[in-house]
Amino acid sequence: MSGIETLTEEKQTNVKVDEWIDWYKSLGDKINDLRKANLSIEEKNQFITGVVKSIEVIEKSGTEHELRIEYREPFVGDKLVWNNVKKKSLGYKLKNGRKKMTLNGVLTSKK
Repeated sequence: MSGIETLTEEKQTNVKVDEWIDWYKSLGDKINDLRKANLSIEEKNQFITGVVKSIEVIEKSGTEHELRIEYREPFVGDKLVWNNVKKKSLGYKLKNGRKKMTLNGVLTSKK
């Protein structure tokens, strides 16, 4: 591979990484916005619909339920793996997470 091809490939990789970081930061910002009371139900619903593909609720007993959540992207447990932790300028790889998550819990009524 020539020097120009190597540089072009590195540039494309950097662009993809930058796009992912921008997307991840945007997601974090949106999650923080969701916690604020000034967003409408429609805005919250639009965000959740964009992130979550499906939610399945399974009743285990009268109060115990299982939630199976499938996300549109595999970011459950994803992480950055640095090529060299001491020299981060060498870049990193994104380790994909999973698209599915299962939660178990007991529902209690609020009074």
